Amino acid sequence: MTRGRGGSVQSSGAEALRVVLVGRTGLERTLRGQSGLELIRAGTTLEAIGEAGSGPGRTVVVVAPDAEPGNGRSDGSGCDRGDGAPPEEVGEFAQGLRMADPDAVLLRVGKSAPPPYDGAIAPEATGRQIMAAVESVRGTSDEAGSAGRAEESAPPRESAVDAPVEAIECGDEAIVRCALAGGSILERALELIRRRTGDPSVRFVPGAGERGGAAVVWRGRRFGTLVGERSDPSAHAGWLGCWLALERQQEQLRRSALTDFLTGAWNRRFFDRFLRSAIESARNDRRSLTLLIFDIDGFKTYNDRFGHSAGDEILVQSVRLMGSVIRPDDKVCRIWGDEFAVIFHEPRGPREPGSKHPESINDIARRFQRQICEHRFPKLGQEAPGPLTISGGLATFPWDAGDADELIEVADQRACQSKRQGKNAITFGPAGEGGSVCEAFGTDPCE
Repeated sequence: MTRGRGGSVQSSGAEALRVVLVGRTGLERTLRGQSGLELIRAGTTLEAIGEAGSGPGRTVVVVAPDAEPGNGRSDGSGCDRGDGAPPEEVGEFAQGLRMADPDAVLLRVGKSAPPPYDGAIAPEATGRQIMAAVESVRGTSDEAGSAGRAEESAPPRESAVDAPVEAIECGDEAIVRCALAGGSILERALELIRRRTGDPSVRFVPGAGERGGAAVVWRGRRFGTLVGERSDPSAHAGWLGCWLALERQQEQLRRSALTDFLTGAWNRRFFDRFLRSAIESARNDRRSLTLLIFDIDGFKTYNDRFGHSAGDEILVQSVRLMGSVIRPDDKVCRIWGDEFAVIFHEPRGPREPGSKHPESINDIARRFQRQICEHRFPKLGQEAPGPLTISGGLATFPWDAGDADELIEVADQRACQSKRQGKNAITFGPAGEGGSVCEAFGTDPCE
């Protein structure tokens, strides 16, 4: 087994079990020594949804009471609210998890685990007991007709929406597939309504301004109006409202799974996926792409001296300042702690005539470096040791590297060189047969 990104333990076996731990489960040390596991740490249940279905093998999500949605820990105590019926938020989390991976198993650390959990794991369980519990749940889901897991023998579940909806017909499958793929379901749903009513004129008008027709509402939220010239589509308005609400929820879950909850920047998961996709696009279109990796100089010192709230302010403001100087298609990502990456790419070509890549990127980096130096962070007060500075490295495809991993490595090496040169620098330069030609921005961009 090898340790993967994010502290995971990966197994090369095809039947590996992916165990996602959410919160303070106390199980990480025990599970780490188990063979056949890929162990993943998730900070929140939303991150767990993002991990579901993202790799091979069965996914098992284990939630600690302190991380359980709706456990009432607004005071920051992280106390277990008990083993009673879970709140509505847990049901919504389970629903989102199953939308991301219908085969995912959901377990709770505690004495018992009411539905929608699939089972419970004791916090003092041994490694063998944990594996037995996981295998038991996995086995019941893999065997047709097993008690409590076979859909054919299970009683119909009560609908989570306010009004009953029609049973799924053959045409609904296209909508389900579209929703799972992240596409827009509206046109598919309208096609089905037109077939059901026999009225090809049925259309959807967004917003609340349309008079007449049937309001498309879900739990008091109005999405728009369903209008038909030859029929009354009101019988299908509630059905459409449910689908649109589900689509909106899917969008929110996907967004949450790919963004950093503190800064609003894209997270490491998005960074890894998007960078590879953007490089392939640049390769096909014969365009260049530049990657900047940087971190805050002495960030740990700020955290220790001024507190974590001051550190959080630095991270949030750094993302905001970078966002103010980049172009619309560029992506700011928080990839680890105080380490950030910016993907500079222009899929439609330069917006400003005469601008050149990567020269224009160097200008953007300089402006950001200066903004960081000049910005005043209120939580640091008058005791701040001086202007905040960053150190980073720039690398450009295809001159510095031919793929995502190489590009990351080159940018990271140049960021380390900036640190060795005394910090407060961004190193860049084309890679050639004789090595990199490295340059650094001015020693004091605040001057």
